[in-house]
Amino acid sequence: MQPNQQQSQSQNTLTEPNSDSLPYKVPDYLHLDPMIGQPPKSRKGLKIMISIAATIVLLVVASTWLWIVSHPSPEQRLYSALGNLLRTNYVHREISVTKPDSKGFIKVVADSDFSIPDSPKSSLTYSYYGGKETQNKLVTGELVTVDSTYYTGRITTALVNLPYDLKLNQWYTDTPSHLNPNYNPDIFGIYTDSNSSVGAVVIGNYSTKKPDGILERLRTGGVYMVESARTKSRSGEEYTEYVIKVDYKKLNDLVKKINSDLKMKLVPTTVVSTDVVEMLVSNKTGKITEIIENINQQNLQVRVQATFSYPENVSIKLPVGVKIGDKL
Repeated sequence: MQPNQQQSQSQNTLTEPNSDSLPYKVPDYLHLDPMIGQPPKSRKGLKIMISIAATIVLLVVASTWLWIVSHPSPEQRLYSALGNLLRTNYVHREISVTKPDSKGFIKVVADSDFSIPDSPKSSLTYSYYGGKETQNKLVTGELVTVDSTYYTGRITTALVNLPYDLKLNQWYTDTPSHLNPNYNPDIFGIYTDSNSSVGAVVIGNYSTKKPDGILERLRTGGVYMVESARTKSRSGEEYTEYVIKVDYKKLNDLVKKINSDLKMKLVPTTVVSTDVVEMLVSNKTGKITEIIENINQQNLQVRVQATFSYPENVSIKLPVGVKIGDKL
């Protein structure tokens, strides 16, 4: 083959497109001729890099969202716990009441049915101790309350003389003061507050009463002012401990608003002033497990510490043959 023929063949080989090549359309605004063959490898690499970067961004965003959901702020955790209380049927509480100016103290165990919030039912047992040094139980008794209005009670043991010729283990439906006016828990408001669905918190099954709306009112109404929040460990489980100021006037105003809007008859809390309220929320369950109230109103200064658990059911029944109000 002659040199000229080789040159001609070589030129033909360079200019003739391969059979498997595709024309690459150049955007019109570039004013360039179309390219023959596959796009440059650099453009392929750019597309791959963009895809990888977009995937990384999506993963970071998703991971951040999951972290926020799984690690709520202390305030979010508090209002989530308060929201759980608005979907609660039954509560078991163990309550201790102490007075700073007295060595005596009271222990109360209360089971409450709040499935109908404005018609609560509770049964409780109480023990009145004469002094921390002796741990003597001066009086023990039981009480059943219905609708925060009707109640019946009896004294089961007493190391002191009973007034009004009361008999042990006899059920009475008189006023609580008749059941031991000098040393019964009524001086601390335990009878009423243990059966109330409104205390430092609002408890009850409001599932049919727009609980999210109630929670939003609690959140925006200035009822709770969080002063501090810290994580603590107890028996290997993590909790968030809050120090909170509760505005009971605003809370009671909210209760009145709920009664009006939802056609309910909730009983406002009897507490009107506290120095601080401490709440303990389980980070695992998202539920309140302890509330400590330091009540300071008029001539009453007491510390009320209550632990909470949430059984699947409780049974509140009046004693056989006992009728209170129109309840039997």
